[in-house]
Amino acid sequence: MLIPVEIREKEFNRTIRGYDPKEVRETLDTIADDFGRLLDENRKLLEKLSTYEKLENNLKDTLILAQKTAEDTKKNAEKEKEQIIKEALEEAKKIKEEAEKILLNAKNEEKNIVEEIRKKEKEVEEELGRLEAKRNSFKANFKGLLSSYLEELTREVVETRKKQKSEK
Repeated sequence: MLIPVEIREKEFNRTIRGYDPKEVRETLDTIADDFGRLLDENRKLLEKLSTYEKLENNLKDTLILAQKTAEDTKKNAEKEKEQIIKEALEEAKKIKEEAEKILLNAKNEEKNIVEEIRKKEKEVEEELGRLEAKRNSFKANFKGLLSSYLEELTREVVETRKKQKSEK
């Protein structure tokens, strides 16, 4: 392939009528062939360049879309995080309120149970007092009964001895 310097420095032999037509034709054919190859190569390179530019544009568009998607995903994740936190706080508040209600009910129940136990204690103490009084009364009555039996037995023994002495 000819280089620009060779084309510029190319000298044609002079003939009577000017440059040698055969030599000029060969040079022009060579230049035309080289120029044709260069044009063809240039066209192919321009097509490749166009393909690469399209690819670059597609990559840029894809990158922009990926960045937008990433930003949207990040925003959505942030919103979702905030929503989850909000729901968790609301749930925690409900649980706390429910726990406070349960605690209040438990305290009221405890108070009622303590009052019931005190009532039962008082009833048991009163019943115990009544039973003690009955026991004391029974003891006194039993003591009296035993005393009267003892007296009766003593009297019978004395009478029996008197009878025995009088019979002797």
